[in-house]
Formats: sequence, C-alpha cells, structure tokens
Amino acid sequence: ANRGGLTGICNRRYALELNGSSGYVDCGHDASLSVLGELTIGAWIFPRNLARGRQGIVCKAADGEFELLVEPNGALTFWQANGADGGSSVAGAVAVGRWSYVSAVRNATGDTVTLLVDGTVAGVVPLRLAAKASTKSLLIGRLSSGSGFFDGFVRDVVLWSVARTVSDVGGDLRRPPPGPTDADAGSPDSQLPVAAWRFDTTASPVPDV
Repeated sequence: ANRGGLTGICNRRYALELNGSSGYVDCGHDASLSVLGELTIGAWIFPRNLARGRQGIVCKAADGEFELLVEPNGALTFWQANGADGGSSVAGAVAVGRWSYVSAVRNATGDTVTLLVDGTVAGVVPLRLAAKASTKSLLIGRLSSGSGFFDGFVRDVVLWSVARTVSDVGGDLRRPPPGPTDADAGSPDSQLPVAAWRFDTTASPVPDV
C-alpha cells in the first residue's frame, strides 16, 4: 500500500484542504509508482488562488516519471524526463473557485500526453524523450522541486499504468476511483489503477485504497 503522510493540512469531509504554503501529501516512493510507459493521472481539484504561481497537483519527478501542475493562467502543465520535456494546455482550462476533474494521459508510444479538464481535451503535447525512473516520493499538492504548494481542495487522486481513453476519463469523473485491490469496483472496463487516494477519511496516514 502506498500511504500518504499529511503535512500541514486541515481536512474537510470528502476532500483534502491544502493551504498553499506548507500543506501537501507525501505518498513515499514505491516501484509501482514509477510509471514509465502508458500513464493516466486523474484528480478532482478546487483551486482558490492561482496567483501564487505554479502549483503541483500530482508530482513524482519533473525530471523523471511525471509531474502534473496548474499554471497561474489556469493551464495544465505536464513535465517528464529532464524537467523540460512536455508542455501546457490552453490557458484558462482550470478555473478558480470551482471543481474541475483534471487528467493527463501519456500514450502507448510515449510521444504525446493529452491534457483533459472535465473529460474534454484541453491540449495534446508532444513528448520527445523517454520518462526516467526516480526514487523521489510521489507528492500530492506540491511540486517535486520543493515549492509550488497547491491552494485549495483535492479529492479522488488516481494513478493508472494504462492510457485511458477520453471515454474512460469521462466515466472516471462520474464515480470515485476504484482501489488497486478492488474487484473491478466502479471500473466497468475491468482496469484497476496502480494507486488511488480518495481523501474520504480524516485518518493519517492517508490510505491508498
């Protein structure tokens, strides 16, 4: 199990509140989290203030496996490999003061990542390098560099080692993610994620369901 340790966080029921200055979740490192091929990252986010600068959503290593963040202009950005391989969606894809389901899907050949908001494609970014394995912790709500704390609420963070389709992602935003040991729970396509953090509990450490 990949359990996340809460740091400087105040919880609310059914979502995790992050303060934008010190709060994040450290899920630790495990070989299962070093997804180098097909990849899908999903999360519900509610940003309160994007003016703080770049804010991490789900980050393993910008110079390694993956880093998904939101820009001050509301664009989603994905980095991998060397910290500069990747790019951003259209500006304004993510709005302040509302829930959005954000996703990043790296394809089977590893040459594109599709960025989606609420199941709609917001950008397709070319990738030129192969993702690299690292021993860095997977972080929720902070960039892998140690800055860029998320200001707002997060729930239903999920990591898949498959490239889910736009249709799959559209279904994902309509139900809680299944856990990696669930028997197809909530997953009609029979795919199960590598890890999922629903944030529907006040327990610490946060369980990987």
